[in-house]
Amino acid sequence: MAEKDTRTIEEKAAEWAAQGMVRMEIEAGYRAMASVGQDADDKVNLRVNSGLKAEFGKVCKHHHTSISRELKRFMTDVVKTQRIP
Repeated sequence: MAEKDTRTIEEKAAEWAAQGMVRMEIEAGYRAMASVGQDADDKVNLRVNSGLKAEFGKVCKHHHTSISRELKRFMTDVVKTQRIP
């Protein structure tokens, strides 16, 4: 029977980095971004709680940005890093 892996996520991340896993994700992110154009040629339509939208909008306005810009930035970061925070 295999032993249970008791390493922390930090220990596992260090091992993965040593094995080149992070590099592979970075390369995958660059490849994915290379296939993405600059044109806004599609839409994303989603339902969200009105209070959440209002509060997010306030934060965006405070930082001189928009909801749309920040959602696009989030999507781009996820594709680049191949990870969801």
